[in-house]
Amino acid sequence: MKISMDKHMNIYGISQGAQRELVDKLCFGKCGKINVGAIKFCDAWFMPCSEDKCEYEEKTLNVETVVDGKNLIMRKLKTS
Repeated sequence: MKISMDKHMNIYGISQGAQRELVDKLCFGKCGKINVGAIKFCDAWFMPCSEDKCEYEEKTLNVETVVDGKNLIMRKLKTS
């Protein structure tokens, strides 16, 4: 499947393991826009987020994988 670079076609995955406390504090607590659900990628679980602009984002990594017709991009949240 062809990877689209259209920003409306992206889904962001945030690690449920390594960043669980930040997801609870920032995504659920402050932002409130994270999607309830899970994405399994490379034997790890990620919380899905559809927001292209995230004030808590440190960096992203395009993993060139499609999930439900959207580009999967890994998002790392700022730790401070």
